[in-house]
Amino acid sequence: MVAVAGFRMSQPLWFLGVYLLCTALVPLMTAAHRAAPRVAVAALAALVVAVDATRITTGIEALGFANLLFVWLLLQQLGFHLADGRVSTNRRTLLAVAAVALGTLAALCVNGVYSFDLFDNLNPPTAALVLLGVAQLCLFQLARPALRRLHGIRGVATAVSAIGARAMTIYSWHMLVLIGLAGVLLVTVGDELPAPLTEAWWLTRPVWIASVLVVVALLVAVVGRREAAADPGRPTTPAHPATAVTAVLLAAVGVVLVLVFGASAAAWFAGALLLVGALRLATP
Repeated sequence: MVAVAGFRMSQPLWFLGVYLLCTALVPLMTAAHRAAPRVAVAALAALVVAVDATRITTGIEALGFANLLFVWLLLQQLGFHLADGRVSTNRRTLLAVAAVALGTLAALCVNGVYSFDLFDNLNPPTAALVLLGVAQLCLFQLARPALRRLHGIRGVATAVSAIGARAMTIYSWHMLVLIGLAGVLLVTVGDELPAPLTEAWWLTRPVWIASVLVVVALLVAVVGRREAAADPGRPTTPAHPATAVTAVLLAAVGVVLVLVFGASAAAWFAGALLLVGALRLATP
C-alpha cells in the first residue's frame, strides 16, 4: 500500500522536472527565438520526430525520454510566437490548422504509430503531444477575445489572479492531500470503499472532489502565507552561472529519481537530498 501511494504521488512530478529545465533554458530559447523564430521551431520539431522514429524503429523505449526536453521546448517556442503576436487571428486559418493537426493525429493513431490514449503519449512524450498542442494553440487564439471579456468580470479576474499566484503551491500539495484523504478512508471505512467505476463509486465522487477542494484550499492558504513571508520580492544577487546550472541539474535529477523509482523509499530520500542541495545552491 505504501509503495502504491509513493508511486501515485510521484507520477505528477514529471511536470516539475520539465518546468525546471524549460524555465532554466528560457534565456537560451528566447535568444534562439529572436534570432530565427522559424528555424528554432523547425529544428526542435525535427529533433522530436527523430527521437520518435529512433525509439519506434529500435524498440528502445528509453530513447524516447529525450523528448521530455524537446517536446516541451517546442511547445514553449509556440508560446513565444503567441506572445509576440505571430500567431494568426484569422478564424478560418486557425480552424483549418487545428483541423489538420487533429486529423493528422487521428490518422497516426489509427495506423498504430501513436496511442489514442494520450496518457500513453506522456511517458515518454511524443510528437502526438505537439500536434495536440498546435490544435490547442489555435483554439486558444480563437477563444482569446471571449476569455478577455470573461476576465473583465471583477470576480473572475480576482479568482484567476488568486489561483494563478498559488498555482505551483496547489500543484505541489494536491497529491499529498489525495493520498492523505484516501488513507483516512482506508482506516475508517476499510474494505467497504466502493470499487472504482461502479455506481456507488460515481455517486460518491462529488463528495470526494468537494472534500479534496476544501482541504487543498485550506492547506494552500496556510502554506501560501509561509511562501509569501519567505519571498518578500526583494531583488537578490544572481547566482554564478555554474552554480545555477548545478542547482538546476541537481533538482532535475532529484525529480527524475522520484518519478522513475517512486515506489522506493530510497528514491524519495535521495531525491529529497538532491532537492535540498539544489535549493541551498540557488539561495543567494
